[in-house]
Amino acid sequence: GNKVVPSDVLDGVSNLFLVSVVIFSGCTLIPLAFNIDFVTSTTAVVSCLSNMGPGLELVGPAANYGWMPAPVKIMLGICMIIGRLEFFTVLVLFLPLAWRK
Repeated sequence: GNKVVPSDVLDGVSNLFLVSVVIFSGCTLIPLAFNIDFVTSTTAVVSCLSNMGPGLELVGPAANYGWMPAPVKIMLGICMIIGRLEFFTVLVLFLPLAWRK
């Protein structure tokens, strides 16, 4: 089209993308630290952040998350909350900078 996207909209979109990549990357590292394979780790995090369907490999349609260590399951539960409430909402709750008047 012939419309120009305002710079504040572009900033918001790029910030959301950056925050989601950082959260996804950080959350994927935790299962990897417990020697869970890369495909299982990434698809478990994607599945929890997006609140949709099963992952692949060890968290596929015929499997479950019961075998994972407790810290990984807690982190995946937090990912579900982050995905459900959206990234910025959770960040505002936990960043003291956002609490200023």
